[in-house]
Amino acid sequence: MKHLLISLLTLAAALVCWRQASRSPSTETEVGPAPVVVKTPPRKHSAPSPSTGLNMPQPEPCIPFDADPGDEGMVAPGGLDRGQVKQALDAVLGHALACGTEGSYEPVFELLIGCDGVMRSVMLTDGGGADPAITDCIAKVLRHADFPPHDMADGMTVPYPVRVEF
Repeated sequence: MKHLLISLLTLAAALVCWRQASRSPSTETEVGPAPVVVKTPPRKHSAPSPSTGLNMPQPEPCIPFDADPGDEGMVAPGGLDRGQVKQALDAVLGHALACGTEGSYEPVFELLIGCDGVMRSVMLTDGGGADPAITDCIAKVLRHADFPPHDMADGMTVPYPVRVEF
């Protein structure tokens, strides 16, 4: 592990966020990052549990959505911005390196972030060539991300692709 190299190549530039310009309050916001690239040399020993040392985040009070529709007649909650999502995921992503020891794969997850800042679900939408044990492990790590509370009462859906190369 001495020469473990984690290269999250310009993660800030790789995360791409898009939002629908007009959406109803019940519509979930989409934040669509480009694949995160994680590169590390192969390991010769079995990987430890990635969740070691990670704490589950504590729920915080949701931010109430009480905007006035004004002249346009339509207002939608803002949810989290790209920077807030990136910061929370960056804090746990390095732990996912313990999930595999060799190969190259690109799983895609769909994250549901509760308005209280706690991850409600992590669903694999595309295994991207990864063994199910690896994608399960990555999903368990992602559940530990601690997001700030937001104003989308039903939660916020975020597609999250990850490219891993050993």
